[in-house]
Amino acid sequence: MQNAEVQARLGKAINQLEQASRLLPKQAHLYYLLGRAYCMAGKYDLAVQVLPIFSELRPKNPQADLELGFALEKLCPPRGECEKITTKQVWQRAGVLPEHLIANGEAARKKEDFSQAIDWYRRAEAMGADLRSTIAFVRYQAALKEGREEEAYTALEEAVRTDTGWANADLRFFGWYRYGQWWYEKLGNFEISSEIMHQVIRMFPETPSSKFILSEAYRYIGYSNYYKGNFYDAIFYFNRALEIESKNGWAKIGLGKALYEKGNPNVNEIERIFLEALEFHSQNLSLWRDVIYFWKQKNQNDFFELTCEKAAQKEIVIDLCNG
Repeated sequence: MQNAEVQARLGKAINQLEQASRLLPKQAHLYYLLGRAYCMAGKYDLAVQVLPIFSELRPKNPQADLELGFALEKLCPPRGECEKITTKQVWQRAGVLPEHLIANGEAARKKEDFSQAIDWYRRAEAMGADLRSTIAFVRYQAALKEGREEEAYTALEEAVRTDTGWANADLRFFGWYRYGQWWYEKLGNFEISSEIMHQVIRMFPETPSSKFILSEAYRYIGYSNYYKGNFYDAIFYFNRALEIESKNGWAKIGLGKALYEKGNPNVNEIERIFLEALEFHSQNLSLWRDVIYFWKQKNQNDFFELTCEKAAQKEIVIDLCNG
């Protein structure tokens, strides 16, 4: 009912604008408003007839060319011609660059409006940009959000293996990082994950927003070495992760575990490292459970009970403590 009411109002507005443009044929803005109204009503064939009139009357105003580009996009096949002019041509005339469209795509992607993001990237490609890896990565994000994991990781692998057409260095860095994370967490292949994370480190774009990911890349390499029994190497990479981000809780816990496994006699120091990590992330149940399980596994009953007590003080319920 509401949609019908909107359509009725839109139809009334179109009728009024059509009458006004006939009475005042030199009033440029009427053609712009009429073109937009036609687009809103899905009458793109009519929009492409009136929007050029606005451009003729106001040749230095790019608004009509922007709207005309969207109308042509609906009428024409991808990258095809329609009405003897292409979307690319009218947008170029309006001063639109691929970078402008990519920026819109990135804004939509960060809001997790993935279909809208891909539309903007496709438009940028029509303007001459190469965004193959970017579009594949956004397909991964969209599929992952909807729980279609197999499809998601197929798209992620495509993005990384293509490795051409990233929107920016930060996105490439993040895409490769997620690929290495997938090999570690989903496939359990520490060797390949470590190789990928080394590549991630080499491509660090040196932007503040990417620093934590860099720390995480070192942390994953640390755990890959830890699970292979290379405790000295693990300690090196955990320390490197913490040099970059001192509050990386999982890196701290990894460091404590590696120090213990290589035969560090100072168990109190390891407990201090664990407690620092838990203090940084006091509500992270996975961290608490991991530390408590470690002490239980190592038969360090005093430290096991102490950590359980600290969890209880923070009203954190850990099932291991009640077993």
